[in-house]
Amino acid sequence: MSGYVDALKNPVDVHRIFDYLMEYDPRYGMLWKFGCNTILRISDILKIKYDNVVKNDDIVEQFTLRETKTGKIKTIYLNAELINMLRAYISTEKLKSCEYLFYHSKHRKGKHLDRKTVWKVLKRVGKELGIKENIGTHTMRKSYAYKIYSETKDIALVIDILNHTDVKSTLSYLGITRQKIAETYRNITL
Repeated sequence: MSGYVDALKNPVDVHRIFDYLMEYDPRYGMLWKFGCNTILRISDILKIKYDNVVKNDDIVEQFTLRETKTGKIKTIYLNAELINMLRAYISTEKLKSCEYLFYHSKHRKGKHLDRKTVWKVLKRVGKELGIKENIGTHTMRKSYAYKIYSETKDIALVIDILNHTDVKSTLSYLGITRQKIAETYRNITL
């Protein structure tokens, strides 16, 4: 289950995986969409419950959680598309207070999906769709970080959002290699 996984740099692949997962099982489709739009690690996504995202019978625009890996409190912002999808998902799944958003089907009320199962599903979907990148649970986080960087070119913003500490490791995380840096130097003149 461990090993390096890639960011998906082509948004078409992100959407293809989402569409496939929605057909396979809407819980996995929603998990993929949630992960690709919140930059959370899988360990944090799986622990999210109805009460984290619903207040006064509607989806919140933001909520806070303590990151499992870092122990830091993080504010999570939900975009309009994700809010609308969560409304539909929670209604369709008939989720209630204290239930996990991404529940284990055999233990609906008290257990969430596990990382290993999600990893296996994502690996299989990547292979079935012929996606060349190495796919895993961290692909969601890396793909969103890459999208932020590619649209803003603001590495400081990406470092802050990821809770990273330095440029070099973040560029590596995003898959921006020395080769890409050298290419840039060779191709851009002033």
